[in-house]
Amino acid sequence: MLDKLELTTMQEIDTKIVRELFPTYQLSYKPSNQYRKCIVISRNGRQLITVSTHPIWNNISPTKIQTNPGSWQSSIEMNLHLSNLVDTSHLKITRLDHAVDIPMSLKLVHSCVRIKGKQSNQKYFDKSSESYKRDTLTGFYLGALPEIYCIYDKGYELNKMKLKRNQESPLGDLTRIELRQTNKKIKYNNFLDLSSYVDDNPFSNLEFYMISQESIKHSELEELVTKSGFTHAYFKLNKNNNFKRDHLKQFNPINMQKTLNEIYQVNLRHFFNADETTKIIEKIHKQENHLEYNLQ
Repeated sequence: MLDKLELTTMQEIDTKIVRELFPTYQLSYKPSNQYRKCIVISRNGRQLITVSTHPIWNNISPTKIQTNPGSWQSSIEMNLHLSNLVDTSHLKITRLDHAVDIPMSLKLVHSCVRIKGKQSNQKYFDKSSESYKRDTLTGFYLGALPEIYCIYDKGYELNKMKLKRNQESPLGDLTRIELRQTNKKIKYNNFLDLSSYVDDNPFSNLEFYMISQESIKHSELEELVTKSGFTHAYFKLNKNNNFKRDHLKQFNPINMQKTLNEIYQVNLRHFFNADETTKIIEKIHKQENHLEYNLQ
C-alpha cells in the first residue's frame, strides 16, 4: 500500500477559499516551522489533507500538500479532492511511503531481516505508554534518508490505548515494513504517474534468514540475532567478508520477497481499481496464508 504522500507545487492556494471548497468537512489550523499558514481538512475526525502555504523562506515551494492514500476509498476519490485545490498535473511528489503488513511478530522480523546495502540498525522504543514493558522493542530503522526503512510493531500501534489501560493486553503478530523515500530516491515524482507503482517492487532488496535447526552454533546465533537483530549480526559475522563462506550454512534463507511484493501490489490495485474489491481481498487472504505457511 501507499502510506504518507507529500506533494509540492508552484501554484499558490488561497486558504480563504478552502472552506468554500469543503463546506461539509472539519477544518483546523496548526503551526508549521516552514509555512505561515497550515490548514487541516478532516472528515469524521480523520485527517485527509494538510495544506501548507505562504512559506517562511524563499527556497521552499509555495504550496505543500500532505495526504495518506490509505485515508481514501480509492485513487479517484483522492484525485477529485486534490483537483479541487490545485492543478494536479503540476504536483511533484517529494515524499512517499510504501508499506506492507505481514503476519509476523516484530521480534521475529528483527531477528531475521536484512536489507542489502543498509548498514544502520537503530532501535527505537515507544515511551508514551507507561504500562508497556520498559525497553520493549516497538520498532527499528534500517538506513537513512533519502531512503529509510521503518519497521515497527503494528499490533502495538493499534493497541496503544488498551496497553495504557491494561498491562496484560496482548499484542497481535502484525509487523509493518515501511519504506520512506524522499526527493531523488522517488522513482516516479509526478503525481499523475502514481499508479505506475502498481508494477513496481519497492521491497526487492529485503532478505530474510532463519537459523537452521541443524546449526551447531544454534544457541550462540539465536542469542546474537535476538539481542542485536539479524542486520547487526550479519555485519558482525561478515567483518572479514566471509559470511557466505563461514556462516551462511548456519542459516536458511526464507523466500518472502515475492509474497510481500504481491501483497503490496494487490493493495495498490485495489486502491487504483476499487471495482475489483472482492477478487482483490480474496487474493490478499491467499497471500497472507501462504506467508504464514512459509514461516512454519
